[in-house]
Amino acid sequence: MENNYGLSPAEIDTVQTINPELAAHNIALAYISSTANPEKLYKGEAVILDDVLSLSSQYVEAYNYAYNYVTHENKLIKEAE
Repeated sequence: MENNYGLSPAEIDTVQTINPELAAHNIALAYISSTANPEKLYKGEAVILDDVLSLSSQYVEAYNYAYNYVTHENKLIKEAE
């Protein structure tokens, strides 16, 4: 049995594009949140610079990858309409 997530067939046929900036941010944030070890970021009151720079770099890479992917998918959806 198919799971239609409570949607009618007409609603399922309606595919919409999503905001690539917001989607990329959410994906990158989820990725960083799932891989980061917050205990390593703090040594007393001081933030360890190398860890912050590493997380920033990982976030930027994840954001860019997700942004390009979502933009590509949005383009495919628009071309199919």
